[in-house]
Amino acid sequence: MRIKIVGISPPLGEDVYNPQSHHLDPSVNSAQCIIDSFVFRIPGITAVVDTYADKVLANIKQLILSNGLDPVTLPNNTLNLIPAGQVILSNGSLEDTSSISRNGNATVSYSSSTKTLVLYVPIKFDSLMFTYDYLTKIFLLSVDGQIIGKVEKLRINVQLSFNFTSYNATLDNFDITNTGNLSLSFRGNVLTDWLANILTTVVTTFLHPVIIGVIQSIVKGGLQAAVDAVNNFIHGISE
Repeated sequence: MRIKIVGISPPLGEDVYNPQSHHLDPSVNSAQCIIDSFVFRIPGITAVVDTYADKVLANIKQLILSNGLDPVTLPNNTLNLIPAGQVILSNGSLEDTSSISRNGNATVSYSSSTKTLVLYVPIKFDSLMFTYDYLTKIFLLSVDGQIIGKVEKLRINVQLSFNFTSYNATLDNFDITNTGNLSLSFRGNVLTDWLANILTTVVTTFLHPVIIGVIQSIVKGGLQAAVDAVNNFIHGISE
């Protein structure tokens, strides 16, 4: 049995993060994101396809860069401090979003009973850097400066499939298996230990899910846009 998926270059378009309204520009055609050129011969077997997965991730990386999403803007916010005070965060930026890479072996399998080809790709971001300007007001103190930090060892599992009965591609699973370790430091003013501890706890609690949300929007949005483009292309041929 021989199954061949031929390469195409569909335009991709998908909103990836609000409220800043970043886009995957539909005019960008450089990425052959999901279907490139792959031959799978034996039904009911799993094969390692690292080279193919690396091409997919390289295309997503190029898509991120072409659309100006590295660095990507982080949202401004005002965080309340207990018992009284606030931290105002502004001019946030997240870098290295294009450093996406494979985390271990990628595999493809074919089920003759369901006539479905399944591609599994483990993804990693080893280190994502971020910065923010901050202004803290607590009691009679007013302190400003810059926050510099990073998220390390972010891990994601992705599963894509193509059904040869319906001729339909799907993004079956996008699972963030490890949200990574966030660390940060404050620059510009010397903070007392108690204030540094308060700020670290509050800012970390706010920022970690925000950064994870940005990465999910960019990567998952790009994959879903590519899947939609593949389906549109195939269904357009069949009409």
